[in-house]
Amino acid sequence: MGVFAALGRGGRTSVSPLSIVGLSLLACLPREDLASYSTSSGGAGGTTANPPATGGSSTDAGGEPGGSAGTEGNPADVPLEPDDMGSLADASAGDAGNEQDAAAPPDAGSGDAGFAANQCAQNQGALVPDTDVCLIFVAAARVSWNAASLGCQSRSATLVSVKTVERDSFLSSLIDTDIWLGGFDPGASAAANAFVWRDQSAVDTTMETWAEGEPDGVADQFCVSKAAPEAGGRWRDAPCTELKAYVCERTF
Repeated sequence: MGVFAALGRGGRTSVSPLSIVGLSLLACLPREDLASYSTSSGGAGGTTANPPATGGSSTDAGGEPGGSAGTEGNPADVPLEPDDMGSLADASAGDAGNEQDAAAPPDAGSGDAGFAANQCAQNQGALVPDTDVCLIFVAAARVSWNAASLGCQSRSATLVSVKTVERDSFLSSLIDTDIWLGGFDPGASAAANAFVWRDQSAVDTTMETWAEGEPDGVADQFCVSKAAPEAGGRWRDAPCTELKAYVCERTF
């Protein structure tokens, strides 16, 4: 039937004897043999199972976008380019340096000017030049000498000691009102003028920082004060119950 159908269109088709024989043989083959013949034919169209990888881009191989032969799977498995290696090395070195900086404890040793300056600033004080001594001016207070002494103790400090003219000049640059100094007379006689600093060292009553005629040894004047710079900044002995601002001294 297949042979006559192929020959019957118009009746003018020219077919060679060999073609007729071949078609006759195909018509006699079972369907299973025809299916085997079509899939094994090297020149037949259709799909070829499992095409070999070409090593090209994913679009050439029919894969998903972004993939290519030999680079599928975990992105961490992809070898790094030299530039990438250099960038990662620099980043790692930077991270390691940051970790070392973060792990290094601050230098808390006394005598470290940087440490003392930072601590003094945190306490709202001023560092005496070339020392680790911090002076803290408590400007808002107007208290007695005893209350000022207690106020300094609450700051882990003491009322300021001034043993040199240079320290007194620096102190003048910090204040704008009368203040209590750390000097006091622990005796019972004001006339003795036996003033000492908080470390029990003697106050030099001959320093030029004293006002004229001071200390005068008047009764009940057992504490040392300093006038505001506008008033000359001189020292005098005064009743300890007067109300003044004060300056604390703390060493870091």
